[in-house]
Amino acid sequence: MQEKKRYILVSFESQHRLSKVDASKLVQASLLEGVGELGASKAKAFLKEFDEESQRGIVKCQTAMLKEVLACLALKSSYAATPIAVRTWKISGAIGNLWDTKKATVRKIQS
Repeated sequence: MQEKKRYILVSFESQHRLSKVDASKLVQASLLEGVGELGASKAKAFLKEFDEESQRGIVKCQTAMLKEVLACLALKSSYAATPIAVRTWKISGAIGNLWDTKKATVRKIQS
């Protein structure tokens, strides 16, 4: 039976802009710090999409580990000696629902 997954729309707030590689490393580092290697393996979380201009991305994870992934992302306070905050905007079972929110939020910020 296929395991269910969830998509999390997040934003990265920092003094410096993150690249997609840095954002991906940040997600992995937060999981390793929070739940360790076994928990990170069970969560199967990774950064699926990232927009460098708006500093928003979509993290994919397993439903069974959703609370742990959210906690790990929320507790991450620094990356590469720079203060950072990871904000969760929306959680969905379908990635298409997040794209609508992402575009609307980006338009709202730009206007």
